[in-house]
Amino acid sequence: MIMHLIFVFNRRTYVPGAITAIIELPITIIYLYSLITLTKTSLWEWIIVMIIMFVLFISNLKFIHWIMTEAMNKLR
Repeated sequence: MIMHLIFVFNRRTYVPGAITAIIELPITIIYLYSLITLTKTSLWEWIIVMIIMFVLFISNLKFIHWIMTEAMNKLR
């Protein structure tokens, strides 16, 4: 979600996921706040989990783009 918004401002172009990201941003903030207040997990554990998830997300994104590049090259 955030990546779509960053891409819009970096490239100064329209990204289809940007509208969805803007709509989902307040909902996500409320959800995360509720999740954090309802659990007994410490802030440091949340930070560690978020870092791990971000690394996995970026890795998955790079992998998907690599697969699509390979597939497009085979089609040519």
